[in-house]
Amino acid sequence: MKGINLEQVGARLKRIRGDLTQKEFADILKVKQNYISRYEKGRLPRPDLLLKIARYGNVSVDWILWGEKRDGPAREIIQDREERYGEDPLDLEIIKLLKRVKTEDKRTIIKILRALAADHSRKRARKSKGKSNTR
Repeated sequence: MKGINLEQVGARLKRIRGDLTQKEFADILKVKQNYISRYEKGRLPRPDLLLKIARYGNVSVDWILWGEKRDGPAREIIQDREERYGEDPLDLEIIKLLKRVKTEDKRTIIKILRALAADHSRKRARKSKGKSNTR
């Protein structure tokens, strides 16, 4: 099995981060900024964080670790995390896009999301009430 070059992993992490500051990237991943610095200098992130980073960058964990796609342990980590935590890659995409939006537009987006969530909750409540009436 080809070894992991931590220096190259750090370079790939920087590439995924792109124009974001380490602080901005850390906020998206919900970790401290100094963790991002350590990872970019060659420390390996824990598996759940590797998965978040891969999803954010729309790459595979295999690519982060080895620079290529391959079957093996990384694929198993991804499948295990998806089954246990059910993280939605769309959530990370939304966060990524929000970083590029003006504050005033973010407020509008929040209002829209709140309205959608409230509507969804009402529909779910009606649906569950309808089921309880048929019992």
